[in-house]
Amino acid sequence: NLLDRKNFHRSVYVLLAIDSFIQPAAEVLSSLEKEQRMLLEREMEDQAAVFRQGFINSGGFDAVVEFFSFSEENPEMSQRMTRMGNAVALRILKCCLFGDRQFS
Repeated sequence: NLLDRKNFHRSVYVLLAIDSFIQPAAEVLSSLEKEQRMLLEREMEDQAAVFRQGFINSGGFDAVVEFFSFSEENPEMSQRMTRMGNAVALRILKCCLFGDRQFS
């Protein structure tokens, strides 16, 4: 189980990695020539869409919803920790629900 409620920081790290696959940073391609950059951005977009669909189909979306719900219900966690986890969880959930508008 990648999202372990008992190891919150590890789970947030995993969520950050998932977020980077779902919403890759096209900015890293900014130093390339326009043609090459456009080609690679399109490829990144396609790969992100495939990953996102696989993530949803394999239960990843549900796991993130469960993690998000748990962090809201757990009074032992500090507000800072809850915010940290919620921020990345919400980015992932938004992208799964609405797609990645970064490339559009």
